Amino acid sequence: METTTEHEKPDHGICDEATALQVANEGAQLCEEGDYEGAVSKLSAALTKLTELHGEASPKLAAIYLEYGIALLREHQATQDILNPDAAVLEEEEKKTSDAEGGDEEKEGTFEKLMEENPLCLAYSVVTAAKEHFKTMPDRVDRYILCHNVLGEILHEMNNFELSAACYAEAVQLLTDPADELKKATALGCQAMALRYGEKIPEAKEVCERALAILKKDETANADRIGAIQALLEDCDTDFNQVHEEAKNATIGTHSVGTSSKPSNAPVNVLQPRKKRKVDETKPTA
Repeated sequence: METTTEHEKPDHGICDEATALQVANEGAQLCEEGDYEGAVSKLSAALTKLTELHGEASPKLAAIYLEYGIALLREHQATQDILNPDAAVLEEEEKKTSDAEGGDEEKEGTFEKLMEENPLCLAYSVVTAAKEHFKTMPDRVDRYILCHNVLGEILHEMNNFELSAACYAEAVQLLTDPADELKKATALGCQAMALRYGEKIPEAKEVCERALAILKKDETANADRIGAIQALLEDCDTDFNQVHEEAKNATIGTHSVGTSSKPSNAPVNVLQPRKKRKVDETKPTA
């Protein structure tokens, strides 16, 4: 799996593992500060060296894969690229990653070409790789959940709303700690947004109601979030009524005149403010 794009060439003076980890930490910090291009460059260079040392399948790379995927996603969002990759390609790449059993063989074929054409495909691939590693680390369930949320956001950007909603749904199922109820409500909100974009209106409304049930336990503290979910519910009602009106008009040979209320804004950012941390903090479990 190639981890660089053609415009990301500098090696940032990396000569060994220690400097690679230092550059990776610098890249993660740049991402938090909003310098996504710089973050992508540093994380890419760090991964190039670390994959040479440990192989692409090493669990030691999980945290950096995740940081790199987030940086690629944020860079894409900052430049407001509109890209629509084939969902079938994404599913095939996920299957390849999930089926891998050790080894560090180079993945060849169409993905390198896709990566050059669409950095979001690369983001999807590296976050999927991170997810598979964190899945085996019981002490890093938080990172495993974050991978699902980030994948949901990447897929939403790719207009693959069905898979996006599925990723958020998995995150919701994993958030079982009562202390994570707010995170669960946020993931439910993102799932509802994906369902609405995917024109699954009844399902979107049901998920909205689940999010509201959590948020209304503290209406004062969650007022803004409640307002956002209620606005989404209203949009769902508008979509539902419009669909029925169009169906009614079609039966009498007329066409309704109007525009869809589907918003053009990006999905809610499910990434919570992250504490500064070293990206090499993840260690493979025995």
